[in-house]
Amino acid sequence: MGLLYGGHEESEIGRASCRRDCRGRVVKRFLPVYFFVSRARLLEASWQDIALQAFAHGVLTAVVSLLLFGRAVSLLGASNGSAFAALCPAITALAAIPVLGELPTTGDWIAMLLISSGVYFASGGPLPARWAGSD
Repeated sequence: MGLLYGGHEESEIGRASCRRDCRGRVVKRFLPVYFFVSRARLLEASWQDIALQAFAHGVLTAVVSLLLFGRAVSLLGASNGSAFAALCPAITALAAIPVLGELPTTGDWIAMLLISSGVYFASGGPLPARWAGSD
C-alpha cells in the first residue's frame, strides 16, 4: 500500500493534498484489487455487520483513538506518549486471548516482550543497577 503514496511530491502542498484525498485514492485503487485477488465476500455480509465495522473503524479508530492518544501525549509528553503507540500490536495480541480465544505463538510472545521492553526503556524506565554502572 505504500506504493500508492509514492506518487506525491515531497512538499507541503503535496503532503496537504495527500491528507485530503489519499484515502479516496487508496480506496479506489485497493478495493478492486482486493476483490479480485482475495475473492472477498463483502457483499455476503449483512448490513448490520458492515455498519458495525464502519462504526468501529470510522468512529472508534479514527476519532476516539486520536483523542485518547492526544490526551496521553499531553499527560506523558511527546516522546513518552509516542513510545506507547508501539504497544498497540502487543495489546491487540493480548486482547485476542479473551476476545477470540487465540493464544499467541512463541514468536508473538517474544515480540511482545521486546516491544514492551523497548517502550519501557524509551519512556525513561530506570535501568537495573548493574547496567546503569552503579554498584
